[in-house]
Amino acid sequence: MSLAVDYHFEPGKKNDGLIYHLPLSNLNNVEIADFEWLTPGLLKEKTAFYIKSLPKSLRKQFIPAPHYADLVLSEMSPDRTVSGGKKEPYLYQLVWALNRKANNKVSLNDFTETKLPEHLTPYFVLEDDKGKKLAENSDLNALKQEYQHLVDAKIQKHQAKQNTQNVTITEWNFGDLAESQTIKSQGKEMLAYPALQIQNDSIVLGLLGEQQSALVAHGHAVILLLERLLVDKVKYLQKKLPMQKACLCYAPYGTCQDLTQQVIDRALTILVPNPESIRKQSDFEAVLNQVQMQWINTAQQIAKQTNAIFTMHQQIAKQVRGRVNPRWLASIADIQQQLDDLISKDFVRKTPETWFNQIERYLKGLKVRLEKLDLDPGKDQKYIREIQPILKMYRDIAAEPAYQNQPGLVDIRWMIEELRLSLFSQPMKTIKPVSIQRLEKQIKSL
Repeated sequence: MSLAVDYHFEPGKKNDGLIYHLPLSNLNNVEIADFEWLTPGLLKEKTAFYIKSLPKSLRKQFIPAPHYADLVLSEMSPDRTVSGGKKEPYLYQLVWALNRKANNKVSLNDFTETKLPEHLTPYFVLEDDKGKKLAENSDLNALKQEYQHLVDAKIQKHQAKQNTQNVTITEWNFGDLAESQTIKSQGKEMLAYPALQIQNDSIVLGLLGEQQSALVAHGHAVILLLERLLVDKVKYLQKKLPMQKACLCYAPYGTCQDLTQQVIDRALTILVPNPESIRKQSDFEAVLNQVQMQWINTAQQIAKQTNAIFTMHQQIAKQVRGRVNPRWLASIADIQQQLDDLISKDFVRKTPETWFNQIERYLKGLKVRLEKLDLDPGKDQKYIREIQPILKMYRDIAAEPAYQNQPGLVDIRWMIEELRLSLFSQPMKTIKPVSIQRLEKQIKSL
C-alpha cells in the first residue's frame, strides 16, 4: 500500500510532524500498529522520549537515553507478529527490550501517562475516492469507528450487484475462497476478504472489510459448519462420553455439561487446529472426513485422560486439606498452590496439547513428593526456598500485559512444573534438561 505523506513543521499544533493521506478505500486495511514506527529519522527520538518519561527509579538504568534508544531499537521490529498474524505493538516490544537490560523491571503501566509531542505521533487526513478531505485526526481508531461504515457500505453494494450478499450456507458447495478480493469503487480499488460468518445462528458467506476480523470469523464459522454437518457425532458425545468420575470432581468449577463440552471442543481443536486456513472445498471435505472418522475416538481418549487427572487430583487434595501430617505443615501452602495451578475451570479446553498430556505426570510427581516429605521435611523446605525467586519472576512477568501474547511465557509456566519434578520428585525424569538457572535465563530472554 502506497500512501502520500507530508511533513508539517508547526510546533504545538496537532498536525505537527508526519501527515498521512489515507484514502477511504484503504481505511479497512490499516491499523494503528502500522504507524507506530513513524520513520527511521523520528523513531530514535520517540524511543528516547519514552525512556526519559519513566519514573526516576527506572529511568536511571537507561542513561544516556539516546544511547539506550539505539540499543533497544536493534531488538525491535515493526514486522514482529503474534499468533494469527496480528502485529505486536511498539510499546510492548519497548517494554521487552528495556527489561532485558534492566534490574528494576519496566511495566506497560509506566507509560500510561506519557504524552508524546505532536511531531512524534502520526496525523491522518482521510480522503474520499476523489481525493477530497473527509476528516482529519491523530486518532486512527476514531476515524475508523466513524467512517468504517462507508467502507462496509461499498462492500455491501458490490455484493448486491454481484447477487452474492451474505448467502446462507448449510454445506460447502461454493468452491474455493480467495484470500482477498479487489473491489472497484468510483475508479478506486479496495480489498475485501471473503469469509464464512455466523449471523443470528446462521452461517453466511460474504465479504468483510478487515482481514484479521475475517480470519477470526471464518475460523469460528468453519467449526460451526463441521459441528452441524456432524450433529449426530455431537449428540452421541454429549450423551455417551464416560465422564462420571471427572464430573463429580469438577463440581466446584462448573457443571458436567460444561466439562463434557470442553472435552468435545478439545478433540475438535486437535483434529482441526487452524480452521481459519481452510479455504478450499477439497480441504474442507478432507477435514470433514477426518473429523467424522476420528472425533469420537479422540474425545474418548481425552475423557479418559480427564478422568485420570481429576481422580488423582482429588486423591492428593484429600491428603493436603483439612487435618494433615504435622511434618508437612511448612510445605502445604506450596503444594496446594501447585494443585490449584494445575486444575482450573477451563483447563481442558485451554491447556496446550504438549502440556495437557503431562498433567497426570505432574500429579504423580506430587505423590512422590508427599512420600519423600514424610522422610525429610527439611529437604522439601530447602527446595521451596530455592524455587521461590523463580516463581516470583514468572508471576511478575505473567501479570504484565506486554507479555500476555508471548508464546515463550506459556512454555516457561510448564517448565516450572518440570523444575518441580527435578527438585521434589526424584528419581522422576524431566522431558528435557531444566534448572533454576536455565529458567532465569529464559525469563530474562523474554
